[in-house]
Amino acid sequence: MHHETDREWLMGECAKADSFAGLVPLAIAELRKFPDGGEVVCGPISTGGRGLESNFQIFSHTIKILQQQGRPIFSQVSYEERIFFFRRRWQESDPARAGQYYMPILEEFYHPIIQTGLIRKGWFIPGWESSFGARWEREQLIAMKADIRDLSEEWINNILLIT
Repeated sequence: MHHETDREWLMGECAKADSFAGLVPLAIAELRKFPDGGEVVCGPISTGGRGLESNFQIFSHTIKILQQQGRPIFSQVSYEERIFFFRRRWQESDPARAGQYYMPILEEFYHPIIQTGLIRKGWFIPGWESSFGARWEREQLIAMKADIRDLSEEWINNILLIT
């Protein structure tokens, strides 16, 4: 289990990163803390699902609940603020990118992390099928022989009741 000070330190380190190249080593170091491999939550955030705010709330609560159950969950939440900054910078650098999917998050952040083989399981939030990124993550995790688990619609309804 990670301590709050670990999260604060990690968020501070993330804020110093100027590219995904600065975030990936932090994420890999986090995953290495799990002796038998880590697990990730996948689902809609910026595309698909119930909209960005609801998606992020469901996503972060799912991570928290699974961690409370003792699962070795790698939390992407500490990285999200910096990822959104990178995405905004990318979109603003070329107005033609407006409305395009931000592929660097997959290609430059998640791909190198998944390729380490340190992720043993992916937990997929209902509605993952509507998310380009979650579909991509599922393909990558399957290719790496990670265990895939689909959370139920009831799971989401319970989360929505407590948030």
